[in-house]
Amino acid sequence: MVEALDIRKENNIRIDQNDVSTQLIKNGLYDFDADHGQVRVYKGTVKVHAKDQNIEVTSERELSLNAVGKLKAQGFDTRQFED
Repeated sequence: MVEALDIRKENNIRIDQNDVSTQLIKNGLYDFDADHGQVRVYKGTVKVHAKDQNIEVTSERELSLNAVGKLKAQGFDTRQFED
C-alpha cells in the first residue's frame, strides 16, 4: 500500500511488480496486490503499463493484471478492504 502526498509533474514514481509498471500520477492512496495481480486505486490516478497496453486507473477502481485479453479497470467497494 502506498500513500502519495506530494506528487509533482517532474516526478516519475513507479511501482514495478511481475513485469508491470505502474506510474503514480496524482496524490492518493494505492494498493498493489502482487499475490492476486491487482492494482487498486482508493483515491488518485495511476497509469499502468502491462501487456503492451497503457491503462489509466482512477479513484475507486481496480485493475486485474491476470485478465485474458484487453485489460480494463472496474469499480470496487472500498469498504471491503478496510480494517
